[in-house]
This record gives sequence, structure tokens and C-alpha cells, in this order.
Amino acid sequence: MCCGLMTGKPLALIEAKRTRRDPQVGQQQAKLYADCLERQFVQRPVIFYTNGYQHWLWDEANYPPRPVQGFSKS
Repeated sequence: MCCGLMTGKPLALIEAKRTRRDPQVGQQQAKLYADCLERQFVQRPVIFYTNGYQHWLWDEANYPPRPVQGFSKS
């Protein structure tokens, strides 16, 4: 799932796994999606990955992954 503004460029992507899976399982898959989006839109999206209970935020260009309480839905 991608989140963007009126520009049509994705600002973030969310990789979701089943609740019984470790959200880290989706980290590499999310990175591959971000790579594709960056090539297409010349802008790297921020990555979220989750299993519904544990949420991680990864601004890969600037910071390592870190756990967060959730993410904005707006």
C-alpha cells in the first residue's frame, strides 16, 4: 500500500504480514518495493512494516529501522 499527496508521488509504503509472523519478515520485501518506487518517481518513500501488533518505521536513506506505536492513517 502506498500513501501520497496530491503530487501523485508516494511518500510512504506499508508492508503488512499476518499477525502470527514477525514483521521483520517483510523488511526486505518492503525495501524491494521502495527501490521500484524510487526508480519510477525519483523519490524514496519512507517504509513501514507491520504484523498488525508490531510496527516499524524505516527511513532507509537516513536512519535504521525503529519500532513505532503505529502510523498516521490520514
